[in-house]
Amino acid sequence: MIVLATLPKGAFPHVRDDLIRHVIALWLRWRGERGMPARTDIDPVALDAALPILWLCDYEADVDRFRCRLAGEKIDTLHGGLIAGRYVDDILKSDRVHEVMGRYKRVVSEPAICHAAGRVYLHKDRRLIGERILLPLATDGATADGVLGATSFRWPTGIPVTEARGELLRLTFTPL
Repeated sequence: MIVLATLPKGAFPHVRDDLIRHVIALWLRWRGERGMPARTDIDPVALDAALPILWLCDYEADVDRFRCRLAGEKIDTLHGGLIAGRYVDDILKSDRVHEVMGRYKRVVSEPAICHAAGRVYLHKDRRLIGERILLPLATDGATADGVLGATSFRWPTGIPVTEARGELLRLTFTPL
């Protein structure tokens, strides 16, 4: 039996997906009184059902890029193979890569939590509908140096994938 962590009543009402809510609840637990949890605080056993939709990136400030440290099975499959060790901007072959990287950078620079809902994948002609969360990580609890992310997605049904209308991306940034 899978037990999902729950968010405090009224927290993140715009997040609908149960696995994404589970990841946020755990992140909040792991951070405790600090601004952000560290990568070493992450408990893969607690993440359980969310592991296939997770990924973890290190922010390399000296080159201003995000390197994927690990990714769950569904994320790897969607990208056509293992993405660990690769830079995110190399993985996302899209004319929108600068827009996407801007979100990642905002998460570590403010820091903030980024939630996206709607068409969460637009590269490689994949118009998947779902939700994504980007959560900052900080080795010292204060200066973000990584991102824990999760993307829950589905193929749109009843309409051609290339015409997934009415599911435009909605972004919500929650400053810490």
